[in-house]
Amino acid sequence: ADLSNESGLIPSLDDIISLFTYLYDQCQCESDVLIPSLLYCERLMTETRGVVQPNVRNWRSILLSCLTLASKVWDDCSMWPIDFSCVCQKGPRTLQPFSLRRINQLEVALLCMIGFNAHIYATEYTRCFFYLQQLQLPATTKHLLDMERAAVFGMLKLRSLEKGAAFVGKKEANHRRGNSVDERKFGNYLAHERSTSICLESILSL
Repeated sequence: ADLSNESGLIPSLDDIISLFTYLYDQCQCESDVLIPSLLYCERLMTETRGVVQPNVRNWRSILLSCLTLASKVWDDCSMWPIDFSCVCQKGPRTLQPFSLRRINQLEVALLCMIGFNAHIYATEYTRCFFYLQQLQLPATTKHLLDMERAAVFGMLKLRSLEKGAAFVGKKEANHRRGNSVDERKFGNYLAHERSTSICLESILSL
């Protein structure tokens, strides 16, 4: 069961923006991760023909799993699954049920439901880009919606993938995300999770 929404209330726009902002900032995502995460959410609904779609019980699970997948696919140096789990454990109470095991389960479920198709086409990216530009969102989301930068880096990566070449990102900006989280910061929790849980990479290699 999804325990991420105990109240069962329909989330407001502020609720969604607040949660997304926290995850975006703490997971140190790049600006071009936003559009793919939204497209993965849309693809989830399309591929399941509306059977799976955001509601009061699962919207946090869907948002987190789509953002995690988008970060892994699009970030030049994404954090590890344990890092996402630590961010949730140290965050708002509504995110604390998302352990490493739960995040891995959600990501595997998302990949299965979208047919393991994590590729984003240029037409999809462009459509979502212009749609977001038309929305009247609060000024607090400005750093999330750095649309000019997202467009530039997103299209460069799309061209790179289509040509079969690896996109080389900004080394200096990604240097601080080159390793997992500092174990001294998260203490015994990190060691406990690593000793009792299996990461997504291990699951997929079985």
